[in-house]
Amino acid sequence: VTADPVLDVLPRRFDAFEWHHYTYDVPVGATELARSGVTTQAFRLGSALGIQFHAEVTAATVESWLAEEPDDVPDADAFRAATAERIEGWNHLGRALCSRFFDEAQRAASSSSSAATDGRSETRSTQAESDGHRSSESPSTSRARSTHGR
Repeated sequence: VTADPVLDVLPRRFDAFEWHHYTYDVPVGATELARSGVTTQAFRLGSALGIQFHAEVTAATVESWLAEEPDDVPDADAFRAATAERIEGWNHLGRALCSRFFDEAQRAASSSSSAATDGRSETRSTQAESDGHRSSESPSTSRARSTHGR
């Protein structure tokens, strides 16, 4: 179990909004940070962070997705009602995650510029490949379990 400077802002268990038809294997060398009952929801590979759940979701986004893909949910009215009950919590988690991400990016940039001015600048390049897999998931809200340390 690995601590993560960005994902540590989230609770060990949290409700997340999912609307995806594809999933992936965790890239070689990456650490899984969160997972639902179906698939990985977050991972880290070096300085890269990947998330599968929709931390950015808004009620307007859900409405646009329902309009674009009406057959993705069996009961759109029930889905809207569930979204209305949970959207505030999802938005709170999304803002916290985004804020922490920006804080960490700023810290890393400050660290890099300090190293560059000291003549110790280092350039790293990481390339990761992952296979996309079709998931049987339909839009849902799922309970993600963080696999990162606290």
